[in-house]
Amino acid sequence: MKKSYILIILALSMTFLSGCALSKDKKPAQNEAVEKNEIEENNQTVEENMEENESTTKEAESAVKIPVTLEKATFEVPEYFLELTSDQDYGLPYVRYIIDVGASFNLVVEDLSKYPGITLEQYIEIALASAKYDYKTNIYKEINGYRVNELITSPGDNGTILHQTTFLHDNKAYIFTYGSLEENYDEYLPVIEEILQTVSFN
Repeated sequence: MKKSYILIILALSMTFLSGCALSKDKKPAQNEAVEKNEIEENNQTVEENMEENESTTKEAESAVKIPVTLEKATFEVPEYFLELTSDQDYGLPYVRYIIDVGASFNLVVEDLSKYPGITLEQYIEIALASAKYDYKTNIYKEINGYRVNELITSPGDNGTILHQTTFLHDNKAYIFTYGSLEENYDEYLPVIEEILQTVSFN
């Protein structure tokens, strides 16, 4: 969206410049001086508009949040996340979003009541034993006052990286997964980290 906006501005400024250059009301020397000044002014205006648009877009994306609640977890996602709905029953509560082409985010909640007292470490050990991914990162850390596990895969055959953050609360596992093509991974990672900072449980 940002790229198309920039291209439209550039196209409009080029059209404007071409129209100015075709003006026959002035002498050729004056046309060159006027055209040079107009080019400099238009380049400056385009740059200012691009900076203003990028700043406004970033502010809008980071400022407008939609609260989401699933089971006992509450978190906030940017308004531009597109929620995907489905009639298909996966057997677990979930919510999923498309962020961009090749990037998605979801939360799946797994009931662990059959395993009373299971720890986060035990849960991750069981999950890794049955996982079909090559995890390059497996760390424990604290997010927003909660101890979590973070698993990050190496890019798979299709170039996708999975970034899973697991919270355990009230005998349920809350698994937040960010999936992205390798080339987009770093672009949306700060957004995902910001979302995870909003996670709370009621």
